[in-house]
Amino acid sequence: MPAQAKTLLIDGSNAVHAVFGVWPETRDQHDAAAEEFVAAIADWAGRQNAWETEVIFDGGARPLGPRQAAGMRVLFSDGESADSVILERARALRYFGTRATVVTWDKALAQAAKEEGARVMGPDRLWDAVCSGAPI
Repeated sequence: MPAQAKTLLIDGSNAVHAVFGVWPETRDQHDAAAEEFVAAIADWAGRQNAWETEVIFDGGARPLGPRQAAGMRVLFSDGESADSVILERARALRYFGTRATVVTWDKALAQAAKEEGARVMGPDRLWDAVCSGAPI
């Protein structure tokens, strides 16, 4: 029996805040931190054959490093909340038999994701794996 497909749905702004410890004061500061985060996730995701990875940010599209790399893509919520996009993706993935894991510290999103059948992990656990190159 083939392994079940797995997808990480990363709450981008929440994870950037968790990893770097502060909310940036300007969009430029946020985007610089997000670009560093996306580059690290893209490198890690490219080495993880078991996972597809989606990083979802609030707002409209803007350059934050690679929009798509092996095993990873970056999405923007453009007019709705990133939380809504993440929940829609979790619901669609479940429908098609893919196990979703939502990466966030947002308690409301985590609870809603669990109700959609997704697993939840904190950004700190993912970042530890990214920094060490280890699988999750």
